[in-house]
Parts: sequence; C-alpha cells; structure tokens
Amino acid sequence: MRAMQITKQGGPDVLRLADVPDPRPAAGQVVVATAAIGVNFTDLFARMLPADWPVVPGVEAVGTITEAGQDAGDLRSGQRVIAAPLYLLGAYAEQVVVDATHVLPVPDGISDEVAAALTLNYGTAYAALHRCARVGPGETILIHAAAGGVGTAAVQLAKLVPDTHVIGTASAAKHDYVLAQGADEVIDYRTQDWAAAVRSSHADGVDLVLDSIGEDAYARSIGLLRFGGRVVGYGLSAAMKDDHSEPDIESAASAPVPLDAMLENATGFIGCHLGVPAALFRQWMTHLIGLCEQGAIRPHIDRVFPLEAAADAHRYLHERRNVGKVL
Repeated sequence: MRAMQITKQGGPDVLRLADVPDPRPAAGQVVVATAAIGVNFTDLFARMLPADWPVVPGVEAVGTITEAGQDAGDLRSGQRVIAAPLYLLGAYAEQVVVDATHVLPVPDGISDEVAAALTLNYGTAYAALHRCARVGPGETILIHAAAGGVGTAAVQLAKLVPDTHVIGTASAAKHDYVLAQGADEVIDYRTQDWAAAVRSSHADGVDLVLDSIGEDAYARSIGLLRFGGRVVGYGLSAAMKDDHSEPDIESAASAPVPLDAMLENATGFIGCHLGVPAALFRQWMTHLIGLCEQGAIRPHIDRVFPLEAAADAHRYLHERRNVGKVL
C-alpha cells in the first residue's frame, strides 16, 4: 500500500510517499482502508520534532474495515467507521491499523469527509467545554483561533449550551465565517489587542477561555477571567515557527502563570487532550456522532488534498489559511 512518511525532521518537503507492506491486525485491532484523513497541527509537530524515522503521521481517518483481528468486538469487515489511532499515528496511508477501542461505526447519513472532521476537532472541543471546564448556561466564553478546526467545533458546541455568549478571535477575513458558526462577537487578533478588546466590552471579564496558543497568551487569558473562571489549554501553536524549524515547545509551555491572582479570584487553568481512557473517548465520540447525525453540529470542510499532496496540506494549515477542517 501507499503511505506518506516523514523521512527526517524538517519542513513539509520531508514528507515522502512510499510503498510499504499492508498492515495486519493483532488481537483487539482492525485494519481500515482510509477514505478521508484528517490534517491537524499534531501532524505538523510530528514532522518538526525528533523521532525514530520514518514515521507515518495522522491521528484520525474514516474508511471501511478490511480485516478484524480476534477480540475486536462487534466490528466486522465492510463496516464504515471512524478510525482514531490518535498519538500512535499512522493515518496518512491507504490502510491503517487501529485498536478496536478507538473505532466507531459511522451512520449512513454522515459523509466520509464530515465524519473525518469529528475526532480531533470536535472531540477536543467537547472535552474542553464539558469535561474540563464544565461549561454552564449563560456563561461568556472566549475561543481563540475560532476559525480553525477546533475553534469551529468549539463555537458550535458552546452555542448548544443555553444562553452562552461566545467571543471568537480570528483574522479579519474570517470574521463572517466565525459569526456564521454562531459566535456573538469576533476580535481581529492581528490588528487589535485581543485582551483589551475583551475588557472593553466585558469589563468584569469572561467565564471561560479556550486557548490553543501558549506562551504569554495563557497568562493573558487567565487575566481575563471573572471570579471562578477557567482557562482550558489544549495547544501550543505559538511554538510554530514560520520557517518550519523545530518548534520551541519549552518556551511556549513555560510562560509564568499568575498563581496568586488565581488563588485570589478562584480561577483555574486546565490542560486538555484526547489521550483519555478508551471508555471515555468512546462516550464522547458516540455523543458527537449523534449530534452530527441530528444536524446539531455541522463540520465545515475547507479543502481536501490527495494523499500525495500532504506537503501542500501541511503548508496550508501552517500558514493559517484554513477556515474549518483540512483533509
């Protein structure tokens, strides 16, 4: 089969299409022939950080089961499924082997492309809002990078909670898109001081911030919280360099956090990712698949690249040109 491999540390050009042996499932695994594969910042980090090369990136896909190993439960050949290898990687390929615990059937009314947008983006947004922040009715929520994949998901999911007020940050060209997803306000982070802009319209602060940036943005987000507010951090996009060199993870993750102010104001900072127990992952994804089937959430597919153009997909995402999901 064909697989897109990271051959060495570096920019998008280190991605190479290769012929590799077809995978075989071990006990508790299935092999899925991929029809749509998600492209995420996680994949960019996989390319730019040291590893044992070659590596096949990719944390999510949708396709059809071609072979099921022993102890794969009710999964069977011919089923159309979401396949989520997550941080084991491997999805940038014509076939991917995945633990059965992270494989879920896709209803007929959901397309491959839409289903491929659910796992990392909507899973992360759901975990941030409901597991980490315990979002409640009537809260004011600031969502950074609101036009991206997770940002789009977070805006839509936040507006399902009664009477929430959602503020998004995005470049000016993406404001109409963010408003169309349900946001009540949008701030241009490129031309405005986003923290000052929030304070100008919400003098007492906000209840919740979803922050994928890192560096001093975490501290600035905490500074916007009203009493009892929460910041959920789920990314370090500030570590990404324009020249595709190795991200400065240490600097992006080590900005000072104002613990004294947090104690005084009863605020909190919570980290978030999808590397959770399988039962919890399945619970969240089953709920999200149901919301998608009902039309309550609407994944937006920005662009679909062929597998052999994975490098172009990485450039597109790295340059923040996307609105919504890239596949």
